[in-house]
Amino acid sequence: MDLIFLGTGAAWGLPELNCHCMICREMRRNGERRQRTAFLLSGETNILVDCGPDIASQLSRHQIDRLDAVLITHEHGDHYMGLDELFSYKRTRAKGEFEPIGVYITEKSWEVVSDRFSYLEEMGVIGVQGIEPGRVYTLEEY
Repeated sequence: MDLIFLGTGAAWGLPELNCHCMICREMRRNGERRQRTAFLLSGETNILVDCGPDIASQLSRHQIDRLDAVLITHEHGDHYMGLDELFSYKRTRAKGEFEPIGVYITEKSWEVVSDRFSYLEEMGVIGVQGIEPGRVYTLEEY
């Protein structure tokens, strides 16, 4: 199993838009960018933890061609606003070769997230799996 850090930036990424602090100026000068936080447990089963707006470029950069599950840790936009990008995993597979990606999320978080992304479940892109805080879950090899 590998743990791949896809991004380690804050909710807005770095350098921050319109910020002129020393850190952001230096990052711009050096061509650096820190994308929003996400990581992937990669092995027989690929589990993505959080799916923010940078996820397409993060997964492309690491050539991740398969996701089995996504854990959404909470309902802030930088943790779920990239869910639209999961549609490409279904769109690029031959008919019948795609299983919905399990999205593990608390009921409270799904109430917020579903306002924007319930269509993904309706179209068979994701399969929502409710989880409860404080409970231990096992998924495949993890």
